[in-house]
Amino acid sequence: MYSTGHLDEAEEVFRFIDEKYPSSYKIEAARFRLQLIQFKHRENELVKLLKISHEEYLRAVEEFIQREKAYEQALSEYQKRLAVVLSEDLQEELDRLTARVKEQQITISELEEQNRLLRNQAGDTAPVGETSASRISPTDTDVIRELLDMKAEALELKEFYLGLIERSGQ
Repeated sequence: MYSTGHLDEAEEVFRFIDEKYPSSYKIEAARFRLQLIQFKHRENELVKLLKISHEEYLRAVEEFIQREKAYEQALSEYQKRLAVVLSEDLQEELDRLTARVKEQQITISELEEQNRLLRNQAGDTAPVGETSASRISPTDTDVIRELLDMKAEALELKEFYLGLIERSGQ
């Protein structure tokens, strides 16, 4: 019976031999077979537990994969929404800066026109980019240098007299 897999029936027979014939020469073989049957029962229980845990593991892995896909889809959707929001913000900033550039260009045009009108009024008809300083002759620079020297001397005299007035008023 043991060899055919009928473990419960074989266990009953070997227990019967162990209980009824404790002094038999086959008692050792019967006890050995009882131990083997008990090990076989434990092995079967462990195999069942292993199958259950493996099935649970497979379910957990499958659930994990499904959740991971859902998270990836959600992340992708959030990234798309963020890109849309950022592009709208960037577009608004771009529009604002474009408007500011246009305003600055208008201001520059107005100032260039005012500059041209002032030059015409002053009789200075030099082309744009050429200043009156670039048209100064070497003799004019000598005159300018003398005038600057005179200005420096006048400032020194002013400081001297202010110091005298201040000391005399004390």
